[in-house]
Amino acid sequence: MSADSLSPGGSVELREYFDVLRRRKWLILAVLAVCILAGAAYSLSRTPTYSSQSSVLVAPVVVDPGRSTVRPDQLVNLLTEREVMHSSAVAERVRSATGTDASAQGLLARTSVAVPDGTQVLEVSVTHSDPAQAQAIAQGFAVAYLGQRAEQAQAEVDRRAGDIEARITDARAQLAAATAQVAAATAGSPQLNEAETLRDSLIAQIAQLNNELGAVRALSVSPGEIISPASLPNAPAGPNHALDIAIALVVGLFLGLLLAFVRDRLDDRIRGISDLQDRFGLPVLASLSRHGRRRGAEQSLVVLDASESLAAESFRRLRTNLLTLAEEHGLSSFVVTSAVPGEGKSTTAVNLAIALAQSGRQILLVSADLRLPAVHRLLKLNNDRGLTDILTGRARPDDVIQRPAAVPQLQVIASGPLRENPGDLLQSAALEQLVEQRKTRQDIVIFDAPPVLAVADCLTLSRLVDGVILTAKARSTSRAAVAKAIEELGHAGATILGSVLSNASPADKKAFDPYRMPVVKPDPPARDLTAVQPPAQRQKRERVGRAVAARGDKRNAI
Repeated sequence: MSADSLSPGGSVELREYFDVLRRRKWLILAVLAVCILAGAAYSLSRTPTYSSQSSVLVAPVVVDPGRSTVRPDQLVNLLTEREVMHSSAVAERVRSATGTDASAQGLLARTSVAVPDGTQVLEVSVTHSDPAQAQAIAQGFAVAYLGQRAEQAQAEVDRRAGDIEARITDARAQLAAATAQVAAATAGSPQLNEAETLRDSLIAQIAQLNNELGAVRALSVSPGEIISPASLPNAPAGPNHALDIAIALVVGLFLGLLLAFVRDRLDDRIRGISDLQDRFGLPVLASLSRHGRRRGAEQSLVVLDASESLAAESFRRLRTNLLTLAEEHGLSSFVVTSAVPGEGKSTTAVNLAIALAQSGRQILLVSADLRLPAVHRLLKLNNDRGLTDILTGRARPDDVIQRPAAVPQLQVIASGPLRENPGDLLQSAALEQLVEQRKTRQDIVIFDAPPVLAVADCLTLSRLVDGVILTAKARSTSRAAVAKAIEELGHAGATILGSVLSNASPADKKAFDPYRMPVVKPDPPARDLTAVQPPAQRQKRERVGRAVAARGDKRNAI
């Protein structure tokens, strides 16, 4: 186990993304369904709208005769004309002409003007809940625009004509003065010649100005024409239910995925076998499914009450793994514990002990959780005398050993009456003597110990036995708690043989198909958890650790 593997966080591999989708599929589907329903409800609640269009061909209103060869599109800026049509001034004209109650800004909000590429056309489109109003407003904008444009064009013609008339008036005044000079000049004098030349020039100028004035007044003002009048729409243009639902689907999928990954990232719980094996390097010796077990499974002795169940088969698998290690490396004492309370350690210890006893071996189960004992309740035994009496010297082990009626070959030492300072009792030399004595009289001794992080009792006991089995509950135990428990056990000098995963999903159970998968698949430990152990004990535990890793290549032989 590396230091990184003990961290609750870690690098997310591609496979983990698919795992997130699998784990959070119901959340994604729920968010998706809500968004689609909300989008459909919104779309259906919207008032139907109707759209009407009219088209105006824009022409140069006043063409300078000197620029008659210039193309119309060079004389008209259609982008400017589009803004003119979609202006408040035109909207006010429409409002007055149609008699609508809407304001000019309200009309503009319902109206759009477009310029098709390569044309001299303005297309005005109006959307309204009343089809007749849509038609009237669309037609009104075309008419109002042409009317305003015609007025502006006529004003331009009048301005030009006024300029020419002013010049004619000025020229006539000059002509009158020149005529007077001609009359007053002496015949044959230079003054007479100059006055006559000026008079003739002014007469020609006035004639030219009159011609220009006639040409200007003869100009035909043509602002454009309506080439496509607005029609009465016969079907709603909106809302577009398919588009609304499609948008809701995309938004729902995005939000669902976002919530799924955020929630999964914030979820620090153990999710399955891969967390224990890949993240922490713990071999999973057994996986207990949350399905197929009766109600109250946390208190169920499935090895006895449901011997054909998957849960019972998992405990027999755990038995096989443990017996193999015990026989190959001389191991005989084990602690079953968990990181925190409520992970099913007592149930695991009792069912494992029963499964071992059913194999015909001499098994001793010791209830070493002196604070919240559960073994005697599960096996329906008397708790008047037990481990506390042994540790205080009030009784010998043989005096307090009980045999459950359902499993007479199993020997059990209950916790005994609760005492003050149970942690001090577990620190006594009597506990070490008990462990060593029972190892010579029983084939295997199983201790149900308190949770590692709850109290220090388990750490004391873990130093005295050959190995520790750490239980974890899927979707309940946090990865941080497991990491801390592994660290604490390592500092105490314990050897963690593997883990038992309870509340596993069916997908996790597939990893334990006896016909497809090996018994365990641990990664070789990379972190030295035995650095604080004495050399002799450390060598023994390192040998056992290598054996556990080697078991990853063997098949189940139950």
